[in-house]
Amino acid sequence: MAPLGLGLLVCLALAPFAANAQADPCPAGWLSYNGHCYGYFEQEVNWQQAEAFCQSHNGHLASIQTREEHQAVADFLTKAQWWEREDVWLGLFLPSQSRTWAWVDGSPLGYTAWEKHYRRAWKACAALDDSYGFMLWDDDSCYDRNPFLCKSLAAAAPTPTPQGAQP
Repeated sequence: MAPLGLGLLVCLALAPFAANAQADPCPAGWLSYNGHCYGYFEQEVNWQQAEAFCQSHNGHLASIQTREEHQAVADFLTKAQWWEREDVWLGLFLPSQSRTWAWVDGSPLGYTAWEKHYRRAWKACAALDDSYGFMLWDDDSCYDRNPFLCKSLAAAAPTPTPQGAQP
C-alpha cells in the first residue's frame, strides 16, 4: 500500500503543472488571447514575405477585430521587443483595383485604429506604428521591410520558432 500512496501523492503534486502545460496552447513567447496565438518576429522582411512565413506556421499576418484585442497585442509587442519605434506588419492590405482595406485572413474589417495623421496615401499594406505613443495603424509600402506579427487559431498552434527567427 505504501508504493501506491506515494505514487498517488506524486500524481497529485504534479497535476497543477500538467494542467498549466495544457492551459496555454501557444508556443513559448507567443501571446495567447481569445482562442488565438500571436507570435512576434523581429526579422525585417516585406509584407508578402511576412505573410508567407505566417502561413507556413499555420496562420496569417495578424488581424485585429476589437479595441480589447488591439490593447492585448500592443501590450504584448511592447513587452516582446526592444521597441525602436519600428512599424510591425499587420495582415491589413488594399487588394488590387480596390480602395477598400481587407484582412488577409478574410475576417471582416469593422474595428479600425488609424493614426490621426493618416493621409490615405493608398500605400497597399498596413502596419502598427508606435510613433505617437500608442500602436496605431499606418499605411506602408508593401516593399518596406518591417518586423511582423503572426496570428493563428490556438487549435492550430504553430510549431515553436525562436523569437526573431529568419523567415
